[in-house]
Formats: sequence, C-alpha cells, structure tokens
Amino acid sequence: MKKKPTSIRRYPQVRPMFAGLRHYDRKKASLHVVLHDEGGTEIPFDSVDVSESGVFVASKYLYEVGQVHQLSLRTDDGRHNISLTGQVVRVELGNNSGMAYKFLPSEREIFYSLAAMVAEL
Repeated sequence: MKKKPTSIRRYPQVRPMFAGLRHYDRKKASLHVVLHDEGGTEIPFDSVDVSESGVFVASKYLYEVGQVHQLSLRTDDGRHNISLTGQVVRVELGNNSGMAYKFLPSEREIFYSLAAMVAEL
C-alpha cells in the first residue's frame, strides 16, 4: 500500500524562537556605566546597547551569571544619570567580551527615567 503525498512538513525549516522574544527593543548606545560592587569599589564600563529591561557592557573583566550589582548609567551630555540594580544574566567571551545585565524591579520613577533616556537615544 502506497502512502499519499501530503503537504504537511514533518520537519520545520525554521526553528521557533519563542524564548527569544523581547519585551523592549535594544538600542545601540555608548553610555557610561559604573558598577558599584559589594566592597564599595567602582568599576567603569561602556555600554554596547541598552533597553528598558537591561544593558550590555563591554569588558574583559567579567562577573558570574546571577551576581547582583548597583549600576549607574550616564549619558555623554549628562542629561540622564540613573542608578539602579542589575543582575548578570549572560557573559560573553571572545572579541566582544562583556556582560548582559537585567535590570531588577525598581521604583516606577526610575523605570520612567530609564524609558525616557532610551527613547532619546
């Protein structure tokens, strides 16, 4: 008995990307980011991109995924200077070494200030 051809694809040509959906779009941005660690040390970084939910900073010095830090973000013109808490969610090694921080929930005013800053970029 011969099977009839069907138009149903048994194997998808493109993998679904449900896990990769973002709540906010990233914008390329060169912000001054200062990390304040537990010991009180301030470490300066430059951002690669930013959104209302996080920032990626370029660095050869990397922390572990899950670590939480106080961050300060400042624009070149000084119009925006925002302090908030971020958690390392991804670490990248290689030519473009750096860390992705997810911003942890904060006061509404901080989120609105961050959204205004990102909108102006």
